[in-house]
Amino acid sequence: LRYEEWEEARKILEPVLERDPDDASALSMAGMARTLEPNCGWRPSDPEDREEAIRLLRKAVRLKPTSEFAHAVLALALLELAEDHTGALYVSEQVIAMAPHYAQGQMARAAALIFSGSVEEGTELALKAIEPLKTLRLFSQNAAYLMTGLLLSRRHQEVLTWGQMVNQRVENVPRNLLLMASAAAHANDDAVARDCVAALIAGHPDLSLERMRVWPLKREGDWDHFVTGLRTAGVPE
Repeated sequence: LRYEEWEEARKILEPVLERDPDDASALSMAGMARTLEPNCGWRPSDPEDREEAIRLLRKAVRLKPTSEFAHAVLALALLELAEDHTGALYVSEQVIAMAPHYAQGQMARAAALIFSGSVEEGTELALKAIEPLKTLRLFSQNAAYLMTGLLLSRRHQEVLTWGQMVNQRVENVPRNLLLMASAAAHANDDAVARDCVAALIAGHPDLSLERMRVWPLKREGDWDHFVTGLRTAGVPE
């Protein structure tokens, strides 16, 4: 979940797709690699990357309609890159229908529910989905969806618990630090809030609330709750 890792992944996939532009697995991974900015969490994504990610993922689904992974990543891309809540809910529902016990599909469905406003339902599904994902490299990315649901459910201490687990796996992922900073501020844990903001600024000196992208949170008041915590934690305006 570091910028250089996403960039390396994209470079590795380019020659694969040049050799076989219909490789559904490579298309799925290439689409996922273009979700860098949402997983960064605070800066706007490149419009061309957004369009290309969804094009690649739709092609992957079309070429391999039984691919649970392609469907799950498409659902997340529709949610975060296109802010298409309806599309994300529909595609994530398809994943669950195809593979009810597929953890990544469950998390995609959970994220679609949380961002669409069904926060409590989505959070409970995310808590279920995260267990088999703990041992995987994508644990850190998936935990952010769970932490978002917990934050919006005002379960701030649980956000900090999961955030510490993420930080032990991959240090200073911006999205993780943002969620932890907001939760810590709401929990009146000034020391943790201060440390998270310091780590964010150390890695991204141009961090500011003004530049921060608006996450596609549909339920009224959710974005304000998140940003109020960030402001209290000391994220620069």
